[in-house]
Amino acid sequence: MGSRQSIARLLRLNLGDTTRQILDQAVDAVVSIDDNNNITYFNPAAERLWGYSALEVLGQNVKLLVPQLIRHDHDRLVNANRETGVDKIVGSSREVLIERKDGGKVWGSLSLSKVQQGKSITYTAFVRDITTEHTARESIRQTLEQALDAVVSIDEHNLITFFNAAAERLWGYARSEVLGQNIKMLVPKDIQGSHDGYVNANRNTGQDKIVGTSRDVPVFRKDGTQLWGNLSLSKVEIEGRITYTAFVKDITKERQVREALNQTLEQALDAVVSIDPDNNVTFFNAAAERLWGYERREVIGHNVKMLVPQMIQSQHDELVNANRRTGVDKIVGTSREVCIERKDGSKVWGSLSLSRVRCGDRISYTA
Repeated sequence: MGSRQSIARLLRLNLGDTTRQILDQAVDAVVSIDDNNNITYFNPAAERLWGYSALEVLGQNVKLLVPQLIRHDHDRLVNANRETGVDKIVGSSREVLIERKDGGKVWGSLSLSKVQQGKSITYTAFVRDITTEHTARESIRQTLEQALDAVVSIDEHNLITFFNAAAERLWGYARSEVLGQNIKMLVPKDIQGSHDGYVNANRNTGQDKIVGTSRDVPVFRKDGTQLWGNLSLSKVEIEGRITYTAFVKDITKERQVREALNQTLEQALDAVVSIDPDNNVTFFNAAAERLWGYERREVIGHNVKMLVPQMIQSQHDELVNANRRTGVDKIVGTSREVCIERKDGSKVWGSLSLSRVRCGDRISYTA
């Protein structure tokens, strides 16, 4: 009986004093108007929200309660609904600014019901004070707006709801061009057709292949040029609605430097193999292909232990991770002769030197 829907039903049934007693005790503000847009009911919660007493507003035009900016047009908007029956607000909810009697401003979540009896059409508004929630959300929004990295949020329909200044700079679109549009407009053209399917698969299955991780992705700007970004994705579920926020750091310059280095290492006469913090191979040059007999597609993304002699494969992760944890370098910065077991089963010998690279708290190695 406390819900807005139940209250609306009571109003339609015109239960008189019983209805009034229920509405008087409602936590949310309740305001009713007649055919002339004059206020006929104003409960105690509405008195607290707007700061007016019921005696001050009853019989007055409801535009007294709306922001000054739209007061002059409010009657026309309400009457347009009466005349056309087109319900832009009725049956939905929206956040609205409330200007109090004392000049203070608060925020409310407004839902509106319409009651038609013969030719008479009246309205009742239910307004919940959401100032605290709105303030917290606005604080987060302003923080994200000032972030150096691009931040893009989408709703449960994959439509863009937030696009900060850094995102404008990265993609070259003004936020007015992307807000309300499907997020696929920002992804490479070759996956735009299937992008909704990828996102919705995550919603439906809960399998997070990207959420909680980061990856380098190509960014195609409005002008057609390509940059590179490091993408991390967060997922938020509230009352069954799953939304996503992407954080994208422009790594174009770093990528160019890395690509120049990779091309240099690719042409090296010696085998070069790099691994990430999970001990997975990230680089395997042509000389490494010749030395081990594997093609790079067979090893990149796989644990580097596949390249060490079988006798020590089971303990190799622990040996590498011990160096990460302790910093004790038994091999890093030195060279030693090692046995290399090739894909075809033959054995050759190599002189191994190892370098360690620390980026923040991530440690990777190159042999």
